[in-house]
Amino acid sequence: MNRTVFMDCNKGTEQIFRCPREQIIGCSPLKFSPELQPDGRRSDEKALERIAAALSGEPQSFEWVHCHADGTHFDAEVRLSRVLLNGEYYLQAFVRDITGRRQAEEALRKNEEKFRNVFDWANDAIMLHTLTTKEAPGRFIDVNQVACHILGYSRDELFTMGPPDIVPAEFHPQLGEIIRQAEIKGSVMFETSFLRKDGTTFPVESSGHLITYGGKKIWISQIRDIRGRKEAEKQRDNLILELEKKNAELDRFTYTVSHDLKSPLIAIQSFLVLLKEDLKTGNTGRVSHDIMRISESAEKLEHLITTLLNLSRSGRSVDTPVPIPFTDLAREAAGLLEVTLQQRGIRLVIPDDLPVVRGDRHRLLQVMTNLLDNPVKFMGDQKEPCIEIGVRDPAGIPVFFVRDNGMGIDTADLPKVFGLFERFNPEIPGTGIGLATVKRIIEAHGGRIWVESEGLGKGTTFRFTLPVARQASTDNNNNA
Repeated sequence: MNRTVFMDCNKGTEQIFRCPREQIIGCSPLKFSPELQPDGRRSDEKALERIAAALSGEPQSFEWVHCHADGTHFDAEVRLSRVLLNGEYYLQAFVRDITGRRQAEEALRKNEEKFRNVFDWANDAIMLHTLTTKEAPGRFIDVNQVACHILGYSRDELFTMGPPDIVPAEFHPQLGEIIRQAEIKGSVMFETSFLRKDGTTFPVESSGHLITYGGKKIWISQIRDIRGRKEAEKQRDNLILELEKKNAELDRFTYTVSHDLKSPLIAIQSFLVLLKEDLKTGNTGRVSHDIMRISESAEKLEHLITTLLNLSRSGRSVDTPVPIPFTDLAREAAGLLEVTLQQRGIRLVIPDDLPVVRGDRHRLLQVMTNLLDNPVKFMGDQKEPCIEIGVRDPAGIPVFFVRDNGMGIDTADLPKVFGLFERFNPEIPGTGIGLATVKRIIEAHGGRIWVESEGLGKGTTFRFTLPVARQASTDNNNNA
């Protein structure tokens, strides 16, 4: 072609424009071009620029939108070069229909976009990295949005990092072994911990395998944040432990019902037989004795049943909390045990300025009565018996205590003190229910209780927390 029209063409030109040679020769290339190109510029302007450049000796290679003879558009690749014929310069044009290539490229782009969307928004983090070699450490070459989110890094930041940068140092030896296992098995699944940008760690489950990409071995891993699962497993284990504890308590309860409840019933039955015989013989002295023993057994039975009922209610709920001056509560409990305290010659120390707590007064009175009655029973032969009630405030949280200088507790028995029906000295009367009830009531109030003792003969201290209505005085430390 010369500067403006086609002068000759081959069969391929007829095929590409879908018209015979006669309809091409003598026509301008603009006849087979739309008015505008995809960039918005007019075809005639752009064509003249390309033709002028080629005629000046600068070969042109570019993409163009052409038209078939029927007006339909197609994408083409065009190359223009200058040739000298009979002393004049002409242009030689090569035109290739690239519609198929463009369609393939568009399909590939859509597939890549689809893959990227699936990759980025999968439920789990997905990470690809090269393997560490002598020449260079492994580096991430692709990560999805979930990986960025759970680690707190941007994609660009992760591309400068490798696996050791997101795994705590103590797990680094594990990385090489995982790769070795994958080379043997093809894929591996394991649990480890990841390190966030802010320095915190969290547990993950990772499934990974080796692939070949660009002639190199690449590690691809699918990572799942398993904090929720770990928490659920922890709750399950705690529940199992609690159920085991409850089953043990149930076993002891069965023993108590079959033994402790059965004993007064047998006594009542026995004295009823004796009472019947004494009534027949008219032995009035024995009749009174029989009735007294029956009454004692009935009272013992009633006390045990009442104690069991109190236990069953202790950990369920509490009445609406009210402010309770703890000094008043402790003195009220001491009043209930006044006779026993005086008989044993026990000195009781109750400060005037204990904090005001919030709780169910009836239940908390039950707590203090048990905590005072317990050292009375286990005071032993202490010459100067003493029970002291106080509070200390080591970290802004008032901790109450009931301390005695009695028999003390063997350190091996301390973990069992609050167990249901635990009795360490069968010679001392009791049901083994009181301290279990105390623990349940304290916990129902949102507090906790524990026991301390340096051993037998060294006294015992019960410490517990309760919600306070006002800040406890820091002066109430009482050298506890």
